[in-house]
Parts: sequence; structure tokens; C-alpha cells
Amino acid sequence: MTCVDGPKGACCTAGGCTVTAPTTCASLLGTYAGDGTVCADVQCNTSDPQGACCTAFGCQVLTELACGLATGSYVGDATTCNPDPCVTDPGGGGSP
Repeated sequence: MTCVDGPKGACCTAGGCTVTAPTTCASLLGTYAGDGTVCADVQCNTSDPQGACCTAFGCQVLTELACGLATGSYVGDATTCNPDPCVTDPGGGGSP
């Protein structure tokens, strides 16, 4: 049996924006922005400020509360995932 990923797109929920399948978005009581859309191009209307959140799944635009619930690192209000603030320097430019 082969599983095939269906279409995904930006989903606006009370907690912010994440890229999901339309059925997942509906189960989150979110608003699906359409197949192939990304959070960087969608303005979700939430009452709480949103910003980039670095999670185990990469960068997502979320509220600070939702980022914390996702065990992410909140970058700050009105920050975006483009350019991706979660990408680390692959060259190891830090101190030894």
C-alpha cells in the first residue's frame, strides 16, 4: 500500500499559520488559504501578534503562545519565515 501526500497550503487558526492538508486545517477549525499557499504570503487575522517560530518542523508563523505550545523558539512579533530565521550556519561559523 502506498500513501500519497495530498495537497497542502497555508491554514490560519487562532494560534497562527501553519501549512497543512485541507482536512487537517478543518479539524483545527482553521481557514484554508488554498493548495500551494505558504504562510509567508498569507495574512491571518488574529487578535494576538504573530511572528516567526522555530520548531522541530521548521519555521512557522504563530502567536507567541502557540509557539510555546509547539515547544518552539519565538523570534519576535511581526517577524517572518522569509528569510528563514531558523536555518543554522551549516559551515559551523561559531566558536570552537
